[in-house]
Amino acid sequence: MRLLLLAIVLACFAGNGFAAERPNILLIMADDLRDYGGAFTREVVKSPNLDRLRARGTTFARAYVQYPVCNPSRSSMMTGLRAEQTGIVGNDIPLRQKRPGIITMPQLCKDAGWQTHAFGKLYHLGGGKDPAKQTVWMDTGRSWHTAQAFDATKAGRTILQGRNVTGGALNWCHWGAADGTDDDQSIRTTRWRFTHWSDVQTELYDHDNDPEELHNVASQHPDVAKGLMATLRKIPKPQP
Repeated sequence: MRLLLLAIVLACFAGNGFAAERPNILLIMADDLRDYGGAFTREVVKSPNLDRLRARGTTFARAYVQYPVCNPSRSSMMTGLRAEQTGIVGNDIPLRQKRPGIITMPQLCKDAGWQTHAFGKLYHLGGGKDPAKQTVWMDTGRSWHTAQAFDATKAGRTILQGRNVTGGALNWCHWGAADGTDDDQSIRTTRWRFTHWSDVQTELYDHDNDPEELHNVASQHPDVAKGLMATLRKIPKPQP
């Protein structure tokens, strides 16, 4: 935990030459994971894209969580403090309620001149369907210039199979395999990777000329994108 925080802080406060370049900083967070597969040191889950991404950065393999729920670990990652120091030991209280004046990792970069934006689950996402409460939980305005939670498509919210792993003791503790439409799906060939998002935006990457996927070339190759979209629509959907 401390090492990862240090890496980002150094990016914000390094010497003038480095700071003047303002390098992009990408933080990907995932919790509730066990120690397997690809990026998680054991070859149980195959994650070639994650492996390719982490090969360009640093993997911290000893960043252990302190509590078996989301909010304490995410608050610790964002502040560099243990859960006993933040006062966050459950999923019921947002960070600022306990530590209103705390300077978070993205806030540090934001105050140093970076544009900071969040998509998905960086802090624990509480607040239910109340937009004002969701803003508080995501710490919009303090940590981020903008923050947006991921919203699955209607089909993507349909669970085909799954079960509660606690026998019903905890309503939220379950796994599920969700349905899906052509939205939010990708297809990969030897040269191209094409993604069609739920907001009707598309991405097309040419791995022959851009193996790191830095440039979306969907507008330059509309015929390729159209063909891959047609192929994507033909892929059979999973049956319940």
